[in-house]
Amino acid sequence: MSRRLLPSVLITLFLATMPFVLLSVENKRVALYDLAFTLPYLILILVGFLGEKLNQRRILFASIVIGVACAYLCFELPEFLGPHLRSAKGQILSIALPAMLFISFSLSEARLRGSEAMGWLALALSPLLASHLFGESALLSWLFQGRLTEGVFFAHLPNFGIFLGMLFGALGHQTEDRYLRVFRFYLAVSLVPLYYMFERTGMRFRTLQSYQLEVSLSFISSAAVLVYANFYLYWQKVYLDELTGIPNRRALNERMSVLRHHYTVAMIDIDHFKKFNDAFGHEQGDSVLRFVAKHFSRVPQGEVYRYGGEELCIIFQDINAVQALQIVEGLREQLALKDFYIRSSNKARTRTTKHDRKTGDARATKVQVTVSIGVADPTDTNQRPEHVIIAADKALYKAKERGRNRSIAA
Repeated sequence: MSRRLLPSVLITLFLATMPFVLLSVENKRVALYDLAFTLPYLILILVGFLGEKLNQRRILFASIVIGVACAYLCFELPEFLGPHLRSAKGQILSIALPAMLFISFSLSEARLRGSEAMGWLALALSPLLASHLFGESALLSWLFQGRLTEGVFFAHLPNFGIFLGMLFGALGHQTEDRYLRVFRFYLAVSLVPLYYMFERTGMRFRTLQSYQLEVSLSFISSAAVLVYANFYLYWQKVYLDELTGIPNRRALNERMSVLRHHYTVAMIDIDHFKKFNDAFGHEQGDSVLRFVAKHFSRVPQGEVYRYGGEELCIIFQDINAVQALQIVEGLREQLALKDFYIRSSNKARTRTTKHDRKTGDARATKVQVTVSIGVADPTDTNQRPEHVIIAADKALYKAKERGRNRSIAA
């Protein structure tokens, strides 16, 4: 337990004491400059810490990679690494940074454990070392050739570097983890101020301090985007159902805590879901849940939640039970007319053609998916949201008793 709490306690103490440290310094301007120089690293440490807590080691790698890029721009390198002009560093990073990020996100989380993770981290940082050492040699110099015409944005950066940055942004959605997909989108956005700084490295600054300050501000902007991305990722993990992608029971409970009188609740249950699971397997059952959730997620004037198991719940705001019943009845009828295909296996599914998916795969079994719905709104005896849900649930079971595939209001 102490190992889990220690990082949080240290970060809290650091943030709590920082204002007092700044106030104790006589030269406040110098203190603010020093804070600006260190702030990118502090924010990136926070990003990496949150990524680790979310079991996303690749986010930790990305924060380390960006922190190394910031240090590479700000500090002079040891002599044994060879001299490099400040302007060359921006060109090098325009190629090396997206390459490092590609490596960081090319691995699955299952492989990023223990000492093996350090080897992959070293591999992720290798493009920067290779670009720095061999950028002026014939081996890699061709990567840094080619510039856009003067007057165009990022005109002083290598075309290959701009291409890699755009490619990383374009391929951000190419990952099976939908949570990480969101983070990669924001990471691509955060590259914009960094590329702006890479372009600026070729310009003349009044002093080294002003140059370092501008580098720090660019990386602070980038890191702030990543902090937001981390919290958004955390929100998704907490409040979205992992299977269906719609808000979960926790989100419903929080919504219920702020509900007032003018609302209606609809409870939805998939008909014969247990028999369906027994006949076709739980994997196909999950597909049915996603199918139904996607259908009802388009509900007008309402928001759908996964209540649990095969049950969904819709909250309609400022709509009475009669109006809500008309809406859900229309959606129920549309769902009953849709065809759902059970394919024999994942392997068979990969062999289907575009024409098969449009007309119905010959190897698949066509089934009808129907739902029963109960609708209720607050009354004099049922005013609390949890009581309204119970009333809607009772109406739902009445619909099942009367033959299923129907909607009933309490």
